[in-house]
Amino acid sequence: MDQSTKGMAARVVFDDAALDGSDEDLGRHLWNVYLRAWRAETHCYAPTEAIAEQIRRSVLALEANDPTNNSVEKALHKAVVGDFSAAGRSIRHHMMDKGIKIAAAPLVALGIAAAKRSESFREKGIGAQKKVSEENRMTVKNAALALQKQRTRPYDSTNQLVQDIVKETGLKKTAIQQHLEALGMTIKK
Repeated sequence: MDQSTKGMAARVVFDDAALDGSDEDLGRHLWNVYLRAWRAETHCYAPTEAIAEQIRRSVLALEANDPTNNSVEKALHKAVVGDFSAAGRSIRHHMMDKGIKIAAAPLVALGIAAAKRSESFREKGIGAQKKVSEENRMTVKNAALALQKQRTRPYDSTNQLVQDIVKETGLKKTAIQQHLEALGMTIKK
């Protein structure tokens, strides 16, 4: 089955476990597979609610060139309007007729590109975590310096300082302790 606007064909494989659930579960599974592939093909990762109409038009525009895949097209049409039970029944019938592996991927370019990009996203996530950690470290440093200036006498222990920073920033005690150690701001008596 080809989509008139996309010429790339990929293979979609539903494993045996997909057939073990209810028609509703199978319909949702089909929808999730389609949605992941659509996102990979269009590079659009906005929340589903924000792009629902665009996705709906995309599914409704699908045309099966191979009549044996009409049931896949019909199942996707049912899934896009939220009738997952009917979508599941349709795709289950198709899968039972054609075997567990189906060639429905010409409808979408299933997450091959997304899998390749996953490493890139993972690296971006690590970078974002580092940025948050650096921001938290600066927050701890600034809070510690401000609290030490406010006191008439120095802190007796790092734990006292940590407790005051927790109240000031809302960060977790262990994170604050780690940041103070990394900053060399622990109190040694």
